[in-house]
Amino acid sequence: MAKSAASTSGDFRTRLRSLEYTRNKLHKLFLTGQITRRDIEQVYQGLFLEAVAAFESHIELFFIGLLSKSIDPHSRLTVSKATFSSRSTAMPIVVGSRFYDWLPYSRTRERAEHFFRNGHPFSVLDASEADKTEEFRFIRNAIAHRSDHAKQQFEKNVIGPTSLSPRERRVGGYLAGNFRSSPPQTRYESLTIDMATIFEKICTS
Repeated sequence: MAKSAASTSGDFRTRLRSLEYTRNKLHKLFLTGQITRRDIEQVYQGLFLEAVAAFESHIELFFIGLLSKSIDPHSRLTVSKATFSSRSTAMPIVVGSRFYDWLPYSRTRERAEHFFRNGHPFSVLDASEADKTEEFRFIRNAIAHRSDHAKQQFEKNVIGPTSLSPRERRVGGYLAGNFRSSPPQTRYESLTIDMATIFEKICTS
């Protein structure tokens, strides 16, 4: 039986909740002095890599699931230009060797134009939401690649003109830093909430 689009969105939220459980537990250890600031910043970097990997993999699962009819579309607007008998048949045609290669999001949208009428539902993100996925990518790249280029892109496109301490201008400190103080929320928390909201919009539009 095919899964619903909403349940696919729920699966992603479940994965993020698992990461949040880990984040919350270790952040409390940091607040009580049981682990160092360097430790917690490394934790945040690792968790963010996991979150972005999950975001990309769930986009892939949803995209291929719609084409192979293992996921029911939420909207009648979602019409596949091609269908496949199974996920394993669809995968090499849709992505070739570029697995988990769905960011920048423009790549996902371009693929969707080939396989879905009007690219729906992958065309539903507005400009600000698409820009947010770029923020995910720039932060991910700054953690994963550690090149001068990745660092420069992070500083230019994520930090920008924002006035931050030297520590928070580094990616671990940025993620662990406060997005708001009331109620307290880190930037990591804010970003993963954005991920969940964006993926839910794709799944349920």
